[in-house]
Amino acid sequence: MIAPNFSELTSGCVEQACRSSLFDLPSELIIEVLRNVDHCTILRCCSVCHRLKHIIDDALELQYIIELALDGMVDGPPSTLSPGERLLLLRRRRRAWHFLEWSKQHIVPMPGSCQAYELVGGVFAKTASTDFIVAGSRHFMATWLPSTGTGVAAGDEGPRTLTRDDIGITTRDFAIDPSQDLIVFVKSDELNFGMPDTLTLVLRAISTNEPHPEARLPTLTCSVQFPLNSAFIQIVDDVVGMLFYSEFERGPRIVIWNWHDGSILVDRSHYDLPHLTWDFSFLSSRAYIITCAAGPGSIEIFTFDAPNPSRVPVHVAKLQLPPLQPRVQVVGVTAHTGPFVARVPAGVPFAPNNDERLHVVSMQYRTQPQDMPGSMPRFCVVFKNSLPMEYIRKYREEKLQECATVLWHSWGPMKTRFLPQLAPFQWLRYVHGMRWVVPILPVAERGHRVQVLDFNVRNTRRQDFFATSSASGDGESGSRSAPAYSSHVAPASPSDCGSPSSCHGPPAMSPSELDNGVRSAGGARVTVHTNVDRVAESIFVTPVVSFLPYRLAEPTGMGPYSGVMIDEERLIGLEHPAFSNGDMKHIHVFTM
Repeated sequence: MIAPNFSELTSGCVEQACRSSLFDLPSELIIEVLRNVDHCTILRCCSVCHRLKHIIDDALELQYIIELALDGMVDGPPSTLSPGERLLLLRRRRRAWHFLEWSKQHIVPMPGSCQAYELVGGVFAKTASTDFIVAGSRHFMATWLPSTGTGVAAGDEGPRTLTRDDIGITTRDFAIDPSQDLIVFVKSDELNFGMPDTLTLVLRAISTNEPHPEARLPTLTCSVQFPLNSAFIQIVDDVVGMLFYSEFERGPRIVIWNWHDGSILVDRSHYDLPHLTWDFSFLSSRAYIITCAAGPGSIEIFTFDAPNPSRVPVHVAKLQLPPLQPRVQVVGVTAHTGPFVARVPAGVPFAPNNDERLHVVSMQYRTQPQDMPGSMPRFCVVFKNSLPMEYIRKYREEKLQECATVLWHSWGPMKTRFLPQLAPFQWLRYVHGMRWVVPILPVAERGHRVQVLDFNVRNTRRQDFFATSSASGDGESGSRSAPAYSSHVAPASPSDCGSPSSCHGPPAMSPSELDNGVRSAGGARVTVHTNVDRVAESIFVTPVVSFLPYRLAEPTGMGPYSGVMIDEERLIGLEHPAFSNGDMKHIHVFTM
C-alpha cells in the first residue's frame, strides 16, 4: 500500500475548507462580514448562489449600503436611527427628488442687502453692505435652513439665524464649511488708499467669530502688487483656494493654502497659467480644473501634493472643447460645482459623497456680425467628477511626464452632455451632487419655469425608489418589495455596480413635450433623456454630439424667481435680485 502524499492531502483539506467555510456560517455572521465591504462586492456576491442573494436581499443594512452608494451618498455619524430607518429616509428622499414632491414650503426672512453669499451644508449665509462702508462689509448673517428632520417620525425643523452686526473686520467675500465650523473672510483694505502689498484671509469659527482653533495662524496671506478687482474663494477639507484678478494685471492669479498650517501649496500668476485662463474649480482637496477661452476653449486638469515647496502643480491633461466655425470666438468659460463639506454633520443620516459630483462648464460665444440676433449664444457642457479624476489616475499609474492634449471627439461625446443655456445664472449654487437646477426664461404660454436635471441615472432596479409601505419604520421588509414607480431607462451594456445607463433609448422630449412624461401627484413632469443631443450647427464645425443620460423634472408652482439654488434636501427660490444696494427680504425654501 502506498502512503498518501502529505502535501496533496493538506492542500485538498485546505481547499475543501475554503470552499465550505463561508456558506457554513450563520446568516448573521455572513451579514456582519459583508457589512465591511463595499457595495460592488456585495452586488457581486448576489451572483454567487441563491442563498447569498436571499441573505443580501433580506438584510436592510446591506440594502442600505448598496442604495446609499448608488445614490452617490455616504453614511452619517452613529445615531439612534436603525439601518432600516435610514433606508426608509433614503428612499423617501429619492422619491421626493424624482418627482419634486417637497414636504413643505417655507418663507425664511433674509433682510438687507447682499454683498456676498454662500449656501453650504444647509446654511445660507450673507454679508451686507452699510452706508458708511464703501469697500466691503462688517455685517454677517447665517441661517440654518429648515429641514425635513432626521428621524422617521420627525417633523419639519425650523430655521435658526445667527446675526453679527460687526465682525470686527471689513470683508469683500467669504467661504464657509459648517461641518468644520469654519468661515474664511477675504479682508478688504477699506482704509488703505495706497497700493496694498498683502492679500489677507481671516480664519474664524462660525459659532464664536474667534480665530479657528484648528488653524495654526489666524490669517492666510500672500503678497500682491495691486488692489483686487474680483475674487472667488473655495474651501475643500484642509485647503482654501482663491482665484482673483488685480487692477493693472492682464490675467488672474490662483493661490491655494493649507489652512491648518498656513503654508501655500499652489501659487500661479497669469504668466504661469494657461493662455486666457478664465475660471477654476476644485475636483478634490488635491486636484482642480481651470477653464480657458483660447482657441475653441479648454478644460485643464491639475493636481498637486501637500506639502508642495515648489508651489507648482502638475498639469495632467488639456481637454479641448468642440472646434468652432470661422468668425466664432469664445468670450467666456466658467465652471461651477457643488460645495465641499469635510464631514457629515451630527444628526444627519446621510450626505452626498464629495467624489460623486457634477461639473457644469458654461461657454459664451461671439459670432459675426455681432448685431444679429443670437450673436452671443451660450452653451453648457456637463460632466461627472470621475471623468477628470480618471485622467489623474492614468497619469499617476502610467507615470506620465507630459500634459496630454485630448480633442473633443476623444473625450466629450460619450461622457458629457452638451446643452444650450436657456437663461443666465444670476446666482451660484445651482449644482449639488449630481443635480443641476436650471431657470428657464418665460414664454407666453408657460410663464416662468424651473427644471431639475439629475445625472445620477443608472441602469439598475435597486436605485428605484420604493413606496412608503415597502420599507416600514421598524425595518422589517427588504429590497424584494416591488417598487411603486420606476424610471424607464434603456438597457445598458453589462457592467458592475449599477453603472450609468447607455445612450440608447427613446427620443428625448423637448420642454414643450414634457406633458407626455410621467406626472407625479404634485404635478411635476418627469422624463429620462438617454438619446443623443445634436446642437449648434452654425457655431461648431460639426454638430456637437453628446450622450450622458439624465432625468429631467419640471415642478409646478415655483416662481417667478430671479434665481434658484439647490442642496441635498432643498430648492431655494430667490424672488428679489438684491445685491449690494438692494433688499433681499426673504427666500423661499422647499424641503424634500
